[in-house]
Amino acid sequence: MKTSPNKYNDAVKEVANFDYIFDIPLNNLLLSITKRITEDGKNTNGIKIGDYSKSYKKKRKASGRNVDKVNLMWSGKTIRKLQVYNNEIGFVIEKDKNYIRGYEIYKKMDIVAPTENEFKELEKDIFKQLENRK
Repeated sequence: MKTSPNKYNDAVKEVANFDYIFDIPLNNLLLSITKRITEDGKNTNGIKIGDYSKSYKKKRKASGRNVDKVNLMWSGKTIRKLQVYNNEIGFVIEKDKNYIRGYEIYKKMDIVAPTENEFKELEKDIFKQLENRK
């Protein structure tokens, strides 16, 4: 049995319309990752990102910034560039991606990748969006 061109075109349009289903879940995931890093100072495994060196701690303290935990926030420019685009979370500008990746390599840890729980929440959010479509 042949599929009519209209059915095929409708199916293609339906798949193309799935993009919006990821908008809310990915933005929720981005918020969760950003909070984990900036508020909790934790990496992907839930471990403290690290400690500041004495000299850098002094510089941060003098400027009124957090010194208790590494949170990748000085001005916030780099972490704010972590965005949702093309149904992915990442850095639009290569320089920012390289900076964070270099820091992850230096610290020997993943920082911006989702935790297991963050990933589970993403899955739940996607299923909610699919359910809401019905």
